[in-house]
Amino acid sequence: MYKSKSLQDLNLIDSFLFSASTENPQDAEFIAKLIVERATGKKIKEISVLPEKQLMGIDTKHHGIRMDLYIMEYENDSIASVYDIEPNKYNISELPKRSRYNQAVTDVKLLGAGKTYKELPEYISIWILTEDPFGENRMLYTVRNKVEEASGKEFKDGVTKLFLYVNGELGGTESLKQLLTYFSYSNETNVVDEELKHIHAIVENVKRNEERREHYMTWQEMIEFEKEEVLHFSVKAHISSLREFNISEEKISESIIRNFQISAKEAEKFMKEQ
Repeated sequence: MYKSKSLQDLNLIDSFLFSASTENPQDAEFIAKLIVERATGKKIKEISVLPEKQLMGIDTKHHGIRMDLYIMEYENDSIASVYDIEPNKYNISELPKRSRYNQAVTDVKLLGAGKTYKELPEYISIWILTEDPFGENRMLYTVRNKVEEASGKEFKDGVTKLFLYVNGELGGTESLKQLLTYFSYSNETNVVDEELKHIHAIVENVKRNEERREHYMTWQEMIEFEKEEVLHFSVKAHISSLREFNISEEKISESIIRNFQISAKEAEKFMKEQ
């Protein structure tokens, strides 16, 4: 069953705290630049940052996306690169297709009518993950398209996907490791340089803010309610499905306890309600 955390217990990898910490434009720009620079190893100058950028699909029938941080880097008054930063604590099984879709929706919005393909800026997505996406214990994985039959020659479509594993030990730099450690455990112990000290001050301001605390409690209540609703719907559907096959009540009870990780008492309640 879902167990909520208090605002004080959240880390920067948690969606609510990351969103709240990047709501202020100056704070968002500082955090965005630090992530991009430590992930890519390059300095970025003129940028604009949009926290929680919502990009709708090409029409109402198509799925839109929500980006946690959407960064545009400028060069000679034109957009040279777009960065999409996504902290992610959820199941990574759909990550390849999800990252592909994010890129596609972004490209459609960037290439307006009358523009040529060469005007499409570089696209770099940065995923900060609590699970190792490739099982190699690396803190940084770089994904680009290549031509298999041409000795791995790069297919220069301007797309780079960076997957940062917070517990990775190999690859990357010491400064990146320090940043990822802070994302996982956002406490004073892991504030080891001036830039992280700045981020920690932003995080602590959010945690001390009474309005934020009330907002978080309301948000948690909504999340818990939705999870309970989904659980009830799923368990009831599971029971109905098994009963159609004349499965014994004992076996059905065992099945929902095992599959939904609920107690025998809760299972009994569901069985009586259904």
